Amino acid sequence: MFLRNWFNKVITRHRDVNHRERIPIKEVKLPLQVEYLKEDEVTELVKSMLHGYKALNYNRKDKEELEEKEWSSWEIAILLRFYKYNLALNVPNPEDIFPPFVFDYDDILLKNEINKIIHAYTRKEKIGFTEQRLRKDVYWTPIDITHLLYFLATYKKDEEVP
Repeated sequence: MFLRNWFNKVITRHRDVNHRERIPIKEVKLPLQVEYLKEDEVTELVKSMLHGYKALNYNRKDKEELEEKEWSSWEIAILLRFYKYNLALNVPNPEDIFPPFVFDYDDILLKNEINKIIHAYTRKEKIGFTEQRLRKDVYWTPIDITHLLYFLATYKKDEEVP
């Protein structure tokens, strides 16, 4: 355990130094259909997504089993909107939902993963995309969704990804 934490910190520092510039969540441009959703609508969509995520039993899978692209840009946009609203996700028993590897992440590594997702999302202009078009854009892995959901369940409100 000690060696794993030490190794994560060494790797994280190295990645952080060489990592691209951070994009504040407030600057992320989401599709208008997502941007104009109300807080309560976004909250319900995220709760529903978390319920579906839990039903897929990702908590029992290895990281290698979670590398197939099966999540759409619609779901990523909803999670980013939830973050943009500065809402915290209540997950009472994270061990029952998230795969074990995510619990080994330190704060910096998790924030780096979120920044990678934000960069990947903002690479394509999706502002005018409809929900239907976003749902067809199946580009995201369960690992991406895991990182976002776990981050939303653990970050402190008003905390930006540095």
